[in-house]
Amino acid sequence: MGEKMKLNLNLKQDELKCEQCGSPINEGNAYTEEKNGKIHYFCCSHCAEKYFSKHGENI
Repeated sequence: MGEKMKLNLNLKQDELKCEQCGSPINEGNAYTEEKNGKIHYFCCSHCAEKYFSKHGENI
């Protein structure tokens, strides 16, 4: 599955949010998952699992 990455996002606070729960994502807690050539951002692996089990391959 995905991986937790150290990212240099250079974002203003609250600019990027978890696609599952809406929590703010920052350089210290970004978890990414690539599906169909698109990178999805989450706050944790649990949110990624919930998101993909809900949406399946329709992303």
